Amino acid sequence: MSDEAPVFETTTGPVRIITAASLFDGHDAAINVMRRLIQSSGAEVIHLGHDRSAKDVVDCAVQEDAHAVALT
Repeated sequence: MSDEAPVFETTTGPVRIITAASLFDGHDAAINVMRRLIQSSGAEVIHLGHDRSAKDVVDCAVQEDAHAVALT
């Protein structure tokens, strides 16, 4: 087993992941930790910050052609 960190890549480039904290979630520390871990694994992260609506997240995911969404 390799000691290397996993690399999130597709045949067209790095995996693109949207991260955000939902509306009325006053705690954004968890999503910031997740964002850093995902980035350190080689993925491209588009971080929307906190107090984001479902519409904000979906619109961004479509616009950015994201592979995944991570929310708290």
